[in-house]
Amino acid sequence: MDVGRERTGVCGVNVSQRDKGRLKEKDALYYLLSALWGFVTGIATLPFSASPFGIAALAVGSRYLPGVAAGVILSCAVVRNGYELLAAYAALLICRAAFSSLASEDKPWRERLFGERIAQRSVSAATGALVLGVYRLVRGGFLYYDVIGTVLTMAISALLVPLWYVVVPKRKDERHFGKAAWRTVATCSMAVLTVYAFSGMRLFGVSLSVFFALLLTLFAVRRKGVNFGVLIAICTGVFVSVTYAPLFILAAVIFALLQKVSVGFACFATLAAGMAWGIYMTGIGAVSELFSGLFAASVIFPVLDKLFFAAAKTEGRETTDGKDIVSVADRESANLNVAFA
Repeated sequence: MDVGRERTGVCGVNVSQRDKGRLKEKDALYYLLSALWGFVTGIATLPFSASPFGIAALAVGSRYLPGVAAGVILSCAVVRNGYELLAAYAALLICRAAFSSLASEDKPWRERLFGERIAQRSVSAATGALVLGVYRLVRGGFLYYDVIGTVLTMAISALLVPLWYVVVPKRKDERHFGKAAWRTVATCSMAVLTVYAFSGMRLFGVSLSVFFALLLTLFAVRRKGVNFGVLIAICTGVFVSVTYAPLFILAAVIFALLQKVSVGFACFATLAAGMAWGIYMTGIGAVSELFSGLFAASVIFPVLDKLFFAAAKTEGRETTDGKDIVSVADRESANLNVAFA
């Protein structure tokens, strides 16, 4: 049966038109998430002022590259000497565009642009990192500190490109590959980086590292089950605090047990259990450290689940002649969520 053909489902709803509307909503969501990811990678730094993550994110992006670019450019406004990173990002994009021009001329220029091979993207990342390093070396007087930082930025950014490529959303003409174990490692690295980037940061009193650690844990459980959720909880919890790491493991198990009853109730139970663990370990001081982040994640996740995850399960099918018709939007959603396949 041709699922792509325009047809009228139950209640006279035009399935094709509805799918187009849902795809636009999903695209808007993924552009927003890509911008957030770009911002996260842009503000994360390593010792010796190494800044490989924003460079790697910009080098590996394709389908939602404008969103990633907006995020990393915005991050330049909040990091020290952001103009240095802007120069590196510009050199990277120029290098990627040059490699795109070397691709097969059978395709129009727009389809070839930023669709180069993985090795070429790694070279572009290393080039951007080299531009950043040379600028810092000249400005700092060729210190060993800047030399080490340059080497770290070049090596890590180039290595992260093939790792993250297996999980980032791709265009239809791009190659899809990667075993489940490889995708798991890539997803865990992105979750850890998100929590690490926001370590010690608060927004309106909310601990961002605690917030994202719990939100990512709940998301992992909801999408892939308790085992994957516990893995994400361990990886992110350690970067919040070794003392509080078991809190997120406990939250993953409780949410997995209660989510079938109610997602909202399961989130409330994880909040209560998390606070009980925190107070047990460090006393009443855990309230100021944990409550705001845990509460925000417990409130926001049920809303996200209802808007995007639950709706995708219930609205993705129409029944005609007693047979299920999988919509185009469901297939696109599966492609976009390859990280959790």
